[in-house]
Amino acid sequence: MKYFFVFGFIFFLLSIVLFCFIPFSNAFMEIDSFAYVGYVGNYETYGQFNVPNDNICHNWYSLGYPIFLILVRKVYGNSYYPIICIQVLLALLIIFLIFKIASYFFSKKIAYWSMFLASINLGFLLYPQFILTETLLCFLLMFGLERFCNFLYKQRIASLLFSGFILGLSIVVKSAAIFFIPFLILVYLFDNKSSFFNFVYNSILFILIFCIPVGGYILRNKIVYGYYYLKAVDKVNLYTFYLPQLLEEIDGISHDEAMQKISSLSKVKEFASGDGWEDIKALLIESVKKNPGTAVFVWLKNVTKTIFGLYTNHIKVLLYPEIKNDNCYCSFFSLKGSLWAKIWGYLSFHTDSKFLIGLGIVEVIWNVFRYLLVLIALLFLFLNRKYLIFFLFGGYLGYFAMITGHAGCARFRFLMEPILVVLIALALVVLYNFFLNKDEIIFTK
Repeated sequence: MKYFFVFGFIFFLLSIVLFCFIPFSNAFMEIDSFAYVGYVGNYETYGQFNVPNDNICHNWYSLGYPIFLILVRKVYGNSYYPIICIQVLLALLIIFLIFKIASYFFSKKIAYWSMFLASINLGFLLYPQFILTETLLCFLLMFGLERFCNFLYKQRIASLLFSGFILGLSIVVKSAAIFFIPFLILVYLFDNKSSFFNFVYNSILFILIFCIPVGGYILRNKIVYGYYYLKAVDKVNLYTFYLPQLLEEIDGISHDEAMQKISSLSKVKEFASGDGWEDIKALLIESVKKNPGTAVFVWLKNVTKTIFGLYTNHIKVLLYPEIKNDNCYCSFFSLKGSLWAKIWGYLSFHTDSKFLIGLGIVEVIWNVFRYLLVLIALLFLFLNRKYLIFFLFGGYLGYFAMITGHAGCARFRFLMEPILVVLIALALVVLYNFFLNKDEIIFTK
């Protein structure tokens, strides 16, 4: 535990340093933050998420995070500073969960390295400072994944059921893991050590427990809005984020023109019923069928944004409030000029700070280097026939990368960071053993 306290101290120290540089005017707010804060304001004023006499569903995402904000503010008062403190504590717990997950499969040395790398990871330092779902969501995902790994390691059915419940709670916060559950069941099937009947029985229990918080939230929406409703984020992501980009590529039109074309087809009055998207859906299907290559290109371009985007540019959102106020975010692919002009424009966006530009350069180099380490780690797992770990970790990264194809952003990579740091730690120890001719134990079993 001494390493946890040492690395935890490093993490807290770096978090405090970042906190001290954030302007108090409009602090902790990103463009998505205003929606969450708006729902909190409605609830604290009217006792409900909508204004009085308004039963229309305006939220296209789950309300778990606003509920979290409300609960914290009820306990600690109407300030957002305690929320930031609690999110920093949740990030510290994520670091501990990373250590636990690594410990199930690898040596203590790799687990400690994972914890150290997480404690200095820019994503873990940055996103707890925002009023955003990322920290709470990542904590729930890691808690659920840790319990699932505990089940694989010790075959305790209670761990599997608790994993299902925690992952169900994550859906109420944000539905990112909604299709990750079938993948975990495949992992369980791959590692099943009992009869097929037990596998089926346990999997059914896992799904049922997962559905308890999800079903409770859906039932709440039925009572409030009159529809069994979980979220419309998939429709919004596909039709208002991905489709405009696709039309830009296919028709050679501007983003504003693409949005205007989509808006003219929209008949959406509220989100709970799922009605009003029919014409837009038909346009998307037609566009993908006629231009499958372009459709794949746009999706993978966004995934590339997620994988290689810079957290440094999101630090600027904290330091320079006018970025979010003017909605003038920077995308590498939207910049004009030569490759080097684009790189410089991306690094120097909205700042002349040598420190921030230098940090961006370091992050670019580290991103390239660390993905090489991740590939080395995955190759090492495969060659050593550790197929379960290869499938679990590789599948996790692939899933949470590919679901960001609607609109890539470095922020979306935050959910990938826990598994990335474990694989990087594995690669570093493997390379250390190789170059120094060591024969240290890598795996626990």
